[in-house]
Order: sequence, then structure tokens, then C-alpha cells
Amino acid sequence: MASFNVKKYLLEQKLDLPVIFRNIKQVLGWKVSSLDLNDLERMLGEKRIKVRVGQKQSENIQWEGDCRYIKTTISDFIQLINSNNDQNSFNIDLNNEWVYADYIYVQDLFNGVQDFDVLDFIQWKDLGFSGNEGTDSAIWIGSQGAHTVCHYDTYGYNLVLQVQGRKRWTLFPPSDSQHLYPTRIPYEESSVFSKVDLQHPGLEEHESFTSCHPHVITLEPGDMLLVPQHWWHYVENLGTSISVNAWFPSDEDDLTRVKEAASKLIIKSASHSSYHFSSSHSSSHSCSSSNCSHSSSHPPTPSSWFNPTETPSSIQEDLEILQLAVEHYKTKQRTHKPKISKKNVNKNLENPKKHYKFESGDQNTQENPVKNDYFESVAPKTSEKPENCINLEPAAHYNVCEPTAPEGVEIISVKESTFEECVEKFGIWENIFDQEKSPKKLKRSFEKLSFQDFVECLSKPTVVDALVGELLKRGPKD
Repeated sequence: MASFNVKKYLLEQKLDLPVIFRNIKQVLGWKVSSLDLNDLERMLGEKRIKVRVGQKQSENIQWEGDCRYIKTTISDFIQLINSNNDQNSFNIDLNNEWVYADYIYVQDLFNGVQDFDVLDFIQWKDLGFSGNEGTDSAIWIGSQGAHTVCHYDTYGYNLVLQVQGRKRWTLFPPSDSQHLYPTRIPYEESSVFSKVDLQHPGLEEHESFTSCHPHVITLEPGDMLLVPQHWWHYVENLGTSISVNAWFPSDEDDLTRVKEAASKLIIKSASHSSYHFSSSHSSSHSCSSSNCSHSSSHPPTPSSWFNPTETPSSIQEDLEILQLAVEHYKTKQRTHKPKISKKNVNKNLENPKKHYKFESGDQNTQENPVKNDYFESVAPKTSEKPENCINLEPAAHYNVCEPTAPEGVEIISVKESTFEECVEKFGIWENIFDQEKSPKKLKRSFEKLSFQDFVECLSKPTVVDALVGELLKRGPKD
């Protein structure tokens, strides 16, 4: 097998653009590289999984909490995907609906399979990663149309291997955040969502969306994609698809833990306040008439403020996590290289992006399966081209460097696409220009604010950044 140290390449280049390693499958001896639906059924046929079901055409964003879910075996799930029609025991019409088994730990999925080792199945070490890096690899299996809502990951960077099928990635740089209308509701640790419906972006509500800089690419089987930290992405299956990925840490993650803990505490506290307000309001306005209208003024129950993947916790528990995150960050700032406790290792198998957990009474984190010292020796960013680098046409698209890439592997920087190209080449956002040309509707000078509006503003990433800055000034002086 050819040698290809991707980790070293990323370290040397410190890339801030998405990059595809095209045809990397041919230099990998990974067992997962040839995985297909038949293999999954043979190995895991009776394994039960949770599957998300959504609509191929929807007028609104399909948040995970709005989707319906089924629990089934791998065997029945694969038969459902292969049925390609509405004749199945789940009454799912795959002409109009999609199914997605997403956010599944590979280690959890294959638990119980004899002699299975995730680091043997997906050998990140072949790409220069060491130790337990990649232990938290996740697998994504879905039918045509299955997608994830536009979001960015707050922790680290993401490497994705497309195993089977094709998947389209629409990415936006961090500088586009203001045009993507970020929200922390619904809250999911490590994910900041966009309020823009990427299937049908509406300019009346999100008028600055066309100021974004989309980068659109289709992953083919055998391709690997680097998603740099904080790059927004909307991902959609173009057919039946299998992909695997892992998140790797950055040197910003210690501070990000504090921000994540603060965001969750804000939303959790507000949700409790909303319940309390609703309960108090109901008891103080009791009605004997069945036509009582007081209930219509109650704030909505904020169950949708948290993604289904979030583990329930109390305000006190969230406050303790925030306290420990602050202590860990300050310790790291003082010592630069604190020792990480190897006690009480407890990975959360529900959400593969949740790398970071704290234990009360332990000033350090639990052992992170992904080592956190990767970026400490990163070279300063430079605009100079690496040696032995030749530009291929079109220059804006290809940048293939030898001898870094083995023969047959292309390293492709994902270029920016105009909105015209998105329509003509990728067939997305076809009505965007009609919206721009249509007469602008007069906006109401004032809209009644909801409690959720207030909480969304309070938990906005820029607001939390300022809040965390103040929190870190408190406590004992270093």
C-alpha cells in the first residue's frame, strides 16, 4: 500500500479551505472501503438501530425533532432501502420520503461482532494519525434525499470518507455566518444550526443569503473530504449512500468547551423558566368554560429547544459542567500541557461529536479518545506554495502536489461557486433569482417578540463569546 501522511500534509499546509483527496480509496487498505449494504446485512442483520424518516420535499426546515423515527433491524432497514417503493412494512414511500441511520458510532454499531476493532476497520493510522485518534468514527447510511440541516461543528475539523454512493456537500466559510442566520435552538452540543432552509432558501426572511460564498462538491465513492473548523455545511445523499467520518481536535477546543457549556446552561435555564411561566399562568387563569382562551397566550412548550440526540440533564449538572470547563481551560492556559486523567473513561455513544465530558471532583477531562496536542506544533501559516507543487487546469480548482500525493490521488481545493453555477451545474436554488426580481414586500415595523426570540438572541454565538469572556475574568486570579 502506498504511503500518504494526510495528517502531516494538513499540519504543513494548515488548510483553511475544504479539500478533497480524490480516489484516496485506491491507496487505502481499509476494510471499510469496500463495505456495502450486503456486508452490513451479513454482519449485523439482527442489530437494532434508530432510523430517521423525512420528506424529500418540505416547505420548512426538517429539524431532527420534527422528523419521525422508527426502530428496526439492520436487515429490515436495508430491505427498506432496496425496496425503492412504498411496498414495505413501515408504510414509508421512498418516492417522497427518505430514511437515514446517522450519527452512529462505528464502535457501537459493530459491538458484539467477533474480533472487531474500529481502528483496524478504519485505519486512520495509515494517514499519519496515531494512538486512539479516530476511535470515535461515525457511520452514515441513508437513502436518496436524506440530508442534514445546514450547520457548523464547533469542535475540531472533520474528515469524511465516501464509501458507497454519491453525496453532495454545500459548504460556506465561517465569514458567511451572518448571512446564514445562526441559531442554538434546537441545541445540540457541538452544532450551530442555520435558520436558512437550504432546500428552499427564502429571501424574504433571510435576505442576505445571496451574499454567501457557497462551495459545492459531489463526493464519489473513494473520495475523502476535509471540512475545516467552523465551515458551514449542508449534506444531501444523491442516492443510497454510506460514509464514515471522524472529528479531530483543534487548539481552540478548550475554550469551545466553555462556550458550549454556557450555551446549554442558557437554553436549559430559559426552558425551565418557560415551563414555570406556563404553569403559573395556567393556575392563575383557571377557567370553568371549555372555551377558555387563556391557553392560547401561553408560551410554547420548549421541548423542541433540544435535539433528540441530547442527553437530559439538570440545571445543576449543566452548571457543574460549565464550572469544570472553566477550570480546565484556565489550567490549560497556565500549564500549556496539563496531564489528562485516564480515569473514568465514558464515551457517549449517542452523538459521535460529543468528545468532551467532565467528571465532578476531577479538574481534568476524562481521557479524550482523540489526542488534543495535535496542533501544538503547527507551523505558521504561509502563502508560499509547497515545494514540487504543480498547478493543473483549471488553476482555481486543482492543486496537486508531488510527491505528497501517491500516484492517482488528486488533492483538490473546493472552489467557490457562483449562485448561477449552483443553479446551472448543481440544480439547486432554482427560484433564487425569481425571488430577487420579485417586488419586495413591506416589512412590518414591529413584530411581537416571543420568548424563544429572546432566548435565541441570548444564546447567539457572538453573545455567548462576550459572556464567556466575562466569566473567565471571574474566580481566583492566576
